[in-house]
Amino acid sequence: MTTVPPAGLEPVSPSTESTAEAGARSARWRWWRSTILQILITWTVYVLSIGPLYWKWFEGKHVSGPNLVAAFYEPLYQLAGIFPPLGEFLNWYIALWIL
Repeated sequence: MTTVPPAGLEPVSPSTESTAEAGARSARWRWWRSTILQILITWTVYVLSIGPLYWKWFEGKHVSGPNLVAAFYEPLYQLAGIFPPLGEFLNWYIALWIL
């Protein structure tokens, strides 16, 4: 003899998931993937832009140059001091631009 659960309490298997829920999950995943990719690209451009702008940053930091440029790169400067491998990479990368 088999027992039948009351109406509305039947177990739902993953294969019976509605297409609306699957579409919403897919849209969320695309949004997260897109957001993470945009952050990585923005961060990469930010870090690599210090090379050609090094002398402007140097003027803003140590001479009476543009303070806005110095302020823009201050987080990168602080992070390079906290995380030595990043600082070493930046020193190497900047040396490519200033030689």
